[in-house]
Amino acid sequence: MAGFLEVSIYDAGVSKTLMKEDPSPTYDYIIVGGGTSGAVLASRLSEDPAVSVLVLEKGQVVDTWITRIPLLFANPTSKNFVSVRWMSAPQTHADNRTLPMVRGEVLGGGGSRINGALYTRGTPYDYNRWEELGNVGWGYNDLEPYFVKSENTLTHPVADKKLTP
Repeated sequence: MAGFLEVSIYDAGVSKTLMKEDPSPTYDYIIVGGGTSGAVLASRLSEDPAVSVLVLEKGQVVDTWITRIPLLFANPTSKNFVSVRWMSAPQTHADNRTLPMVRGEVLGGGGSRINGALYTRGTPYDYNRWEELGNVGWGYNDLEPYFVKSENTLTHPVADKKLTP
């Protein structure tokens, strides 16, 4: 069919060993894009052992100690910097110039990695204040299990819920 790229299962990164075991694999979910949200979605869906998930990602797998430190990994002069440079369409308000655009391509979220994305929970006071304003279920005690789950921690110290601004 015109306009569609045909991709074999080998192009998608499925190992030949797996193909010998099941030459026609099927999946319950196929996620296109292994960026931050695609990886999270795949992780959550695959918590059910009865569910099979395939993630298709154009970028490479990069998992070194430096890639886990956002501000270090975001250095565009680093040999480990996983980005591609695209040229924009001619920009009307820039004298029809084409401009370079840097885009991260890596499993787990190139944009998150090259932009130095950092995460913090916020203070318990802020969440408890939301709940005081009528947002039931948005207090710190309600949300903390989800924070811990998203952080993939095995242990986490109990936060002091009595913090004030």
